Parts: sequence; structure tokens; C-alpha cells
Amino acid sequence: MASLLQGRKLSYSLADHHGKEWCAYCLEYLEEERCERHHVLLDAFVDKRFGRHIPFQWVVPTHPECHPGMQPSASSCQDYLTRLLDGAADFQKIDQHARWFHDRGYYWYSTLIKIEANKSFGAVLDPKDRDQLLERTLASVAGIRGAGHLPELLVPDIKRVELPNVQFQFANLKSNRGYIESAAKRYTHGLELVEALPSRERRQYTPILKMREAQIMRCPKDAAEAINMAESNYSVRTGLVISTLANVSRSNWEQVGENLIKLTEDSETTSWLYIAEAWFARALLSLALDTGEDAARRAYCLLSKSQYVCVILGLQMTPHPDLPIGPKGHRWDWTPVDVLLTTPAFKRLSEEDCLSLRHIAIGGAGLYDSLLNPLLGHGGAPVAAPYERKRGH
Repeated sequence: MASLLQGRKLSYSLADHHGKEWCAYCLEYLEEERCERHHVLLDAFVDKRFGRHIPFQWVVPTHPECHPGMQPSASSCQDYLTRLLDGAADFQKIDQHARWFHDRGYYWYSTLIKIEANKSFGAVLDPKDRDQLLERTLASVAGIRGAGHLPELLVPDIKRVELPNVQFQFANLKSNRGYIESAAKRYTHGLELVEALPSRERRQYTPILKMREAQIMRCPKDAAEAINMAESNYSVRTGLVISTLANVSRSNWEQVGENLIKLTEDSETTSWLYIAEAWFARALLSLALDTGEDAARRAYCLLSKSQYVCVILGLQMTPHPDLPIGPKGHRWDWTPVDVLLTTPAFKRLSEEDCLSLRHIAIGGAGLYDSLLNPLLGHGGAPVAAPYERKRGH
């Protein structure tokens, strides 16, 4: 098995206990000297449309010979997103587009759409809509890997914005990146702002207060209360993810199993991030209850799918400290790769076994197309404006 030091370099890519990355396109292992990085959305387009200051890190590993096969989809993503943005005549329409992608876990798209909304309509929005746009932008940024300083780039004095929900979304972003002390500081400041309001206005903040408290404290009881207070299906699933991971850390496997059933209901409208989290937790559940080879195979498939979703869509998983696996005393942000690296049960799976399992779990399930289709405007995604043909063509 690969060393832990080597594993930390692989943790947020596509890799396993053999210490190698594998290709997002053909799923076969990569040799380090023959690995390229494919931009799911063309970086030149992002630079030109949204600005070079955007820390754009949405890339996946691929073979040099596989890379050309992925390029057409990147160009099609650019075409679709361009027509979608150019065809949004008002703020309400562009806001609807952003919310559709956010709710389904396409956080890079929702973030870029919100940046466009601010550029196109920010100056004419009333204060309430402008504040809400800022909150929602932070919520989307919290779900993407990297881009940690993007909020400060968009609004240089954002930490000084005296709005409770902005502070709570900042707490969400910091917590998702593992900066718990910073998250607690933002949460506390948001709470102070709420407590300064008239009593009739404070009540509206109770659900988000409880959700952020559960997220930061990782307490199953707080998470259960947050779920009961949730005001949307998306918030219910957020609470279920927090509850599931808190219970995993405490080896409360019965509650984990119950949560996973609820979390994966109506998967067509569930965020891909939450599906990835559910697969991650289900793999841990499988390993905890069965140490046989079949359990290792099931867990490998689940962990491969989980990391694949996060890498293909550039997602930031919820931190997973204190998991009941691996070497004692390590409190880092456990990822699917970390579990593969540190769990002895996977030693019995050869490279050939693992490739076969990836083909079953990812290739056979059509996961790549399922993830990519909405980025191309398919799969129920918002309808983009048609091409405008120039005269004479």
C-alpha cells in the first residue's frame, strides 16, 4: 500500500491504495510521467468571461491519449454556458438558473452564474436582492474544491458585511474547508448580529443558526434538531449529511443506515455532493459491519464512485475527522482515497481487481455521462438560448 505521506498528495484526486492516480476517461491507472490535467470547463473561457482573478481549479487527471476524447465536452460546456448566460434577460431568470445548478450539486456552474449575475445586474438590484445574491454566492463557493479566497476577491471587505446570513454562510465555507475555529468565529459574530435584532425578527434565523451549530459542533442531537427545523428539501438533506457523518464518527451505525435511506430518496433532485457523501458513508458502514472480501469490493465501488463525483464536478466534501478507521490520532479531513490507503481490507484487491470494479461501478453505470449531461444542457438543465446566426450565414 502507498505511504500516508504519498497518499496526502493523492487525497483529492482519483486514486486508491496502490498509490496511483487513475484516468477520469478510461478508468485505467496513470503513470506519473504520463498524466495530464483536463479542464472540465475551458480555463481560457473562464478567464475571458469571468476574469483572470478567478482561482479556477476544476481539473481531472487523464492520459495524454484520452485527453482529446474529453476536449469536445469542455467546448460544449462553454457553448452551453455562454448561451445560457447571454439569454438571461433579467436577474430573476439568471437567479433561477443558479439555483437549479446549486440544488443539484453543480456548484462551479452556480458560482460562475452568480458572478455573472452580480456583474450584469448587481448595480440595479435592490439591497435585499443584492444581499441575498451575496449569501447564495457564498453557499455555492462552499461546495467547490479550491477557490477559498474567491469571496474576498469578489467583495474585498466581505468579512465586514454586517448581515447575519452572510456571516453564517462564511461559517459554512470555513467549516467545509476544515477551519473550525474560523467557522465558530463567524458563527458567533452572526449570532451577535441576530441577538441585536428585535425579537420578532430573530425567529427567522433559528433554522440556519441550528444548522450551522450542528455543522461546527458535529453533534447528532443538534443535527436532528436542524433537520426538524429545515425549511426546504435541500436543507433537510444538508442536515442528514451532517447527522450521518457525526454518527459515523461515533460508530452509531444503525442511525447511519436510517439516514442513508432518507438521504438517497428521490436522487434525481438530490445534490451530487450529498450522493457522494452517502456513498462514502455507506462504504464505511459496509467495512464496519463486515470485514470479508465481498465487503471490501462493495466498499471499493462506493468509494470510487464517491471520489469520482467530487473530482469530475470539482466538489468539496464535508470534512470527515475522527472516523473509526485507520491509524489512531489522525484527525485530518478523511477522503475516500484516505480510507482506501489506510484500510487493510483493501490489500487483497489487486490492480486488476480494482480496474474491474471501477468499470462496473462507474463505466457500467454510465456515471460520467450522468454527471456531464446537465453541464451540456441536457438532463433537465435550464434551456439555453438558441444560436443567433449572423447575416449572410
